[in-house]
Amino acid sequence: MDERLPRRVARVSASSQRSRVSVPLTGLLCIVGIAFLFGGSARPDVLSLLLLRPLSILACGAALLTLKREHLTENWAIIAWSTAILILVISHLVPLPPQIWQSLPGRQIIVEIDEVTGIGPVWRPLSMAPKWTWNALWSLATPLAVILFAIQLSARELRLALTSVGLVVVLSAILAVAQLASDPEGPLYLYAVTNNGSAVGLFANRNHQALLLAAGFPVLGLWLAQLSARRRTNALLIRVAWISGALFIIASLLVNGSRSGLVMGICAAVMTWALSLFSAHPVEQRAQDRIMRWLTWGGGAILLVFLIASAVSSDRAVVFSRLMNSELVDDARIRNLPATVEMLRDVFPWGSGIGSFQPVFQIYEGDAMISPVYMNHAHNDWLEAIATGGIPAALLLIALLVIVVFQVFALARRNGSDRLLCGTGLILLLLCAIGSLSDYPVRVPAIAVLMALGLVCLRPPRLQSDGATVQVMTQQNRRKHSYAA
Repeated sequence: MDERLPRRVARVSASSQRSRVSVPLTGLLCIVGIAFLFGGSARPDVLSLLLLRPLSILACGAALLTLKREHLTENWAIIAWSTAILILVISHLVPLPPQIWQSLPGRQIIVEIDEVTGIGPVWRPLSMAPKWTWNALWSLATPLAVILFAIQLSARELRLALTSVGLVVVLSAILAVAQLASDPEGPLYLYAVTNNGSAVGLFANRNHQALLLAAGFPVLGLWLAQLSARRRTNALLIRVAWISGALFIIASLLVNGSRSGLVMGICAAVMTWALSLFSAHPVEQRAQDRIMRWLTWGGGAILLVFLIASAVSSDRAVVFSRLMNSELVDDARIRNLPATVEMLRDVFPWGSGIGSFQPVFQIYEGDAMISPVYMNHAHNDWLEAIATGGIPAALLLIALLVIVVFQVFALARRNGSDRLLCGTGLILLLLCAIGSLSDYPVRVPAIAVLMALGLVCLRPPRLQSDGATVQVMTQQNRRKHSYAA
């Protein structure tokens, strides 16, 4: 009996596995593309939501058709957390008896209006703005579809999905450059309410574009790590590609103009560098390799200094201009913070209703805050989540932190490939958390997709072994041939 047959079977099985694109991966790539094309704004009146949300609901149904029991059991924490969010939002839409509703904190002004107008006691849901809570419920369809598809993928497929995000980063950055060179009111701006004249790319808000650019650092690092794992890949080309990609992201952040984006970009670059050191295997390097590495990084540093100097001298570094010419205390987000805290205190512990911040905040804003520019969100999503969702929302945030911390401690027990993938997901989550301190990025469908992908990348490693199927088939073939012999 030919002993080379099992090896041949293993090679054929591995190649067929690499070339095959599974149904969940196809569905995930489709919903990611749709989310970035039609979900770049957090406003509920964007016309593109008429396409995005029905397609997201259909994607959820398609994902459920391919879902298996082992997918649920291996990802029970993520599934339980997502289900709890759905239950919380739905519970805010259930009508309550007048006696219960009127006893809820923060409802006294509506009770007085009912008495003055003669409406009398009526059944109402917990949410003080049910229409906005319904909008929040439908907005969950897109990240839920991503989670349902992503938990069915192997590590190789997850890396491919994250690589597709890198393509979106490049596309959005190129569009942003074209926007700067075009009419500020022109057709290259995809949304009617947007930061006209800024490099917003596929988004309506420059802060959200900046978060996507910052996410390009870990995604770029993951992609280059995959290339360097191949035997025939030139190490010098990898370093040049990494420096070129990093400079491209830095240049895009400079012209973007987002101050929080600059902070996120620095954090993402540092975390990606730390992850590359943590995930790398110790390899003996020759003196020539070390010299080439230092020459490469030294050339990159010189190019970075030249890039920043050129941008500042040509007034293209919008972010530096905004840092120098604007006072932080004059920012509307800072001035409106006391009113947001007052709202949270009045509606605590049950909240005003998921998604109800904008109409409820108008009760608390003073005369000095009234202007043509209104507060659509608290610009601190951690604070707004608790103000609208109360203690249950706070418990869900704590549960998410527990899931993330538990998986971080599990990183040390994983091999280099799994460690790099999980670390990339962790960086994406941390970027969303940092951005939520001064904005509302996760309420944008496209950024919610990033967060969902990052969350799934933290899952246990047992379903992430790319070669598990091949190894099992090889062992089975060896047994068969040993019996035949």
